[in-house]
Amino acid sequence: MKFLHALFGTLLFAVVILVGGYMVYASMDGELWRKSLDFLAAERWISLGAGVALILLAVVYLLSCFRRKSRVEFLSFENESGAVSISMNAIGDFLGKVGDEFAAVEEMKPSIQAISGAIEVTLDVKVKAGTQIPELCRMLQDRVKESITTNLGLTDIKGVRVNVQEIVSAPAASTEKRETQE
Repeated sequence: MKFLHALFGTLLFAVVILVGGYMVYASMDGELWRKSLDFLAAERWISLGAGVALILLAVVYLLSCFRRKSRVEFLSFENESGAVSISMNAIGDFLGKVGDEFAAVEEMKPSIQAISGAIEVTLDVKVKAGTQIPELCRMLQDRVKESITTNLGLTDIKGVRVNVQEIVSAPAASTEKRETQE
């Protein structure tokens, strides 16, 4: 399907460039422009066929965009009972719940990448203001490694990277209380 998408995209691009280029060139020469319009008027069936073909090409190109299915990636490993495959999405969802264990973590979005049979985890986090960020990051890294090893049975963890995306200040609750008391 990717091949068809690329093929139809290339054809559509080429036709649009050629037609557009011809229109620019013909508009510079009034006689050529009139001859082109006379030809299109006289040969309606050719004009109709070319128009329908161009529309069909555009429709097929658009349909090939929507027909693509996203490929779900799995991490597979062997244990004493057989093979186990866990989707990367499932690992990400599982690790997303680890952030709930930390009061200082406002939001956490994990992403997992498989590299040569090992996994590398990246955590994009929003933390609350006043948090000891280095300590929190170390605890998050340790907890994620422990969760992956204990609950998922994966032992080959290349690393856990923590990216603090935002430091969220606490809501101004004391200001709201003062305003309501006055």
